[in-house]
Amino acid sequence: MEEIKVLVPEERVSEFYRWFADWSDGALTRPVGGPAALVEAAGGEPERLEAAVRFWQSLRPLERSIWGLWIDNAPRMLTAEEIVSELGLKGPRDIPGALSWSTRKGARAGFRATWRFRTDPITEGPIYGIEDEAYAELLARARVAAEEAGR
Repeated sequence: MEEIKVLVPEERVSEFYRWFADWSDGALTRPVGGPAALVEAAGGEPERLEAAVRFWQSLRPLERSIWGLWIDNAPRMLTAEEIVSELGLKGPRDIPGALSWSTRKGARAGFRATWRFRTDPITEGPIYGIEDEAYAELLARARVAAEEAGR
């Protein structure tokens, strides 16, 4: 192992840790075809739905709340301020921290958990969400199935 020091703007530290976690987990080096392509390539919607249900069940309440916002608003991306306001978080830095294990939880469930982050070109603030409507629909069905199974 080699130690590498990197300067990161203070307001982007949590985002950096999120990116680094995905990179070190290998999520950023896997082939990219988009979530909808993964559903099709799997050869069967039921298997993808089962994996998505396992993923949803593995999420903590705050993670479910954030993913739920993205599902309900797809394909529109949400500003950090919208997420903070809607969920009563302390601030934008709570978002990446809450999501830091989502990719790993998805991998353990056999489901590729993906979401988007970028900087809004107008406000220069962070925006998050799910842009793939088919993927959001799959997760919406998984959420319903997981909630029904929990009753």
